[in-house]
Amino acid sequence: MSRFVRDSLIDDYGCAPEQVDVIGAAPNLPPPSAPLDNAGYSNRTVLFVGIDWERKGGPLLIEAFRKVREKLPTRA
Repeated sequence: MSRFVRDSLIDDYGCAPEQVDVIGAAPNLPPPSAPLDNAGYSNRTVLFVGIDWERKGGPLLIEAFRKVREKLPTRA
């Protein structure tokens, strides 16, 4: 997840440096090659990633979307 973790695995746990890689904590997808078309806020998809709902701000996200729906109600 980080250089710190890599160094700890090598220094503290004796792992061979050539066997430890830093991958990071990001999606393994390339960024889009062109900007997403979201004219008029038509793209209404949200992805929440995390298992710690409270700490990651899940309740705040739900409250924010209640407010968004007041301003941008679902279209038929």
